[in-house]
Amino acid sequence: GIIGNSIRSNGGVGVQVHGNQPPVLVLSGNDIHLNTGFEVRNQSGLPVVANNGYWGEPTATEITLGQANLTRIYDRNDDAAYGQVSIQNQRTSTLLELPHFVTQPLSMAALSGETVMLSALAAGSPPITYQWYRNGKAVANATLQTLTLTGLNSAKAGNYYALATNGAGSTASEAAAVTLIVPPVTPTIVQQPVSRAVPLGSSASFTVAVTGTAPFTYQWRKNGQPIPGAGEATFNIASALLADAAEYSVIVSNNNGSVTSNAAALTVNITSGTAIVRQIAQNGSSYTVTVTVTPPAGTPAYLVQEFIPAGFTVGNISNPGVLDAQNLRITWGNFWDGIPRTLVYTLNSPPGFSGTVALNGAAYFYGATASTGGQATITVAPPLITAHLEMGRFYDYHTVSIFGEVGRTYTLEVSEDMDAWETLATMTLTSSPRVYVDAESPAKSQRYYRARWVE
Repeated sequence: GIIGNSIRSNGGVGVQVHGNQPPVLVLSGNDIHLNTGFEVRNQSGLPVVANNGYWGEPTATEITLGQANLTRIYDRNDDAAYGQVSIQNQRTSTLLELPHFVTQPLSMAALSGETVMLSALAAGSPPITYQWYRNGKAVANATLQTLTLTGLNSAKAGNYYALATNGAGSTASEAAAVTLIVPPVTPTIVQQPVSRAVPLGSSASFTVAVTGTAPFTYQWRKNGQPIPGAGEATFNIASALLADAAEYSVIVSNNNGSVTSNAAALTVNITSGTAIVRQIAQNGSSYTVTVTVTPPAGTPAYLVQEFIPAGFTVGNISNPGVLDAQNLRITWGNFWDGIPRTLVYTLNSPPGFSGTVALNGAAYFYGATASTGGQATITVAPPLITAHLEMGRFYDYHTVSIFGEVGRTYTLEVSEDMDAWETLATMTLTSSPRVYVDAESPAKSQRYYRARWVE
């Protein structure tokens, strides 16, 4: 619409209307007079509503009939279907002063639950009414110069302005931002760094996730000591060395405080057999065991252990090895220099023992453990068993005496041609010799005997 103007003393028409938009043209609070042609000339197809206007000095009759200076107001066909000028609430005085703000509302910030007051004051022709708006929408029952917001929360924060209205029209104030102050919240760790084991030379990373009020700062630590330059939520190790094996934690801080994460352990694994290798050499009834240790680069210190089979005795342990007989373990170290070494000891099997035993051992590189590679078993053969048969006679019968190891089980076999053999008896020696009488022998011209050891 056309609002709050003084349109006068033109040599033709004050307001001339063409076309069909908007649907209704509103002329509000205008002074339209002393134009030599027409005050309003409506040549459109839309209605024109003129309210609260001043049209000069109408006669008493014109005022009574609501017809102010009709000779200077033109409708195309004087028909509502084609457009009609409707005069409403004409004034008998000149233009009213539009509202203008002499006091603007000020932006404010407050804590949750506090009360905020916004004030605005407009000057202009009275009476002046007010309506407050938040984010472009009218605030219910907010029609005073002062807007009071109690119990401030996020639903009440926003951009506010006041609209002042009088008979001449409306004017909006400047916008004032009402901001909810959220106190900083101390960081809380919602995802702790996780312990991990990686092969030597592989990458490793630790990550922490937090809630609270940003921004956050991070300081990663190794075994409790700050790591220079480690100030992100994730700490990365591009290629893990043995010296990187440690416990890692992080301190997360903001303006309200700090929190320390749990410690996460990094284990750096070495491929078994590459850093420690065992060789076994038999020397009669004893065995010489040689363990060669080649620590990886960057090894700060290490320790070596060999675990002894039960019943075996140990001797000739190279310095500075120590035998823990109770736990069947030999320990060398700690070595604090990372230098390669060859460690030696001898093993003796228990009396009468036969079979295979496994040796176990490892090197502990302070953050990495390598199982001992190379030879890992000792086989002790059973003692040589001597046995023989002796022939005899008992009347007309052949007798066979078995000389062998008491407790062993033997099968006595017989043949007439040394090709086909058949079993005569299976017996366990309770004494040596044990005599067997061949009841079939008198009827045989020749007999061959043999004994087989049953395992």
